[in-house]
Formats: sequence, C-alpha cells, structure tokens
Amino acid sequence: MKGFVTHGGFNSLQEAINSATPIITIPLFGDQYRNGRLAEKYQFGIDLLKSEFSQQTLIDAISRLLNDQRLFID
Repeated sequence: MKGFVTHGGFNSLQEAINSATPIITIPLFGDQYRNGRLAEKYQFGIDLLKSEFSQQTLIDAISRLLNDQRLFID
C-alpha cells in the first residue's frame, strides 16, 4: 500500500508509523486536527481541511503522496 486516507484518529497515526505508510488526513473533530498537523510536521502525512476539501485538493494530495520523497514510502 502506497498510502491511505483517514480522518486522522490516533489509531490511524499509529498504524501509519508502524507500517511506514504515508497518510492523507481529513480531520473531523477532537484530536484529529492536531494529529494531522503532527503527520505533516514529521513528514509522514498530508493534512487537508474539511472546509477546503475538493476533488482537486484530493488529487493534488495523492500526487504529492506518491511523488514527495520526504514522505516515507517503501
């Protein structure tokens, strides 16, 4: 798996870290906003805001996930 899209819950972050799989987070509430920012800060994810979410932002995020060498992809 090259990456996965998640709401950014704690378990998703732990699975991403343990499997070295980059994520795209779309936080909805609670700690998910902070978790998405942490994924970007530590370069294992891309954080998208629900209010700015569109087909094009998702396409751009997937393209970045697949092509950005800083994100840990095996």
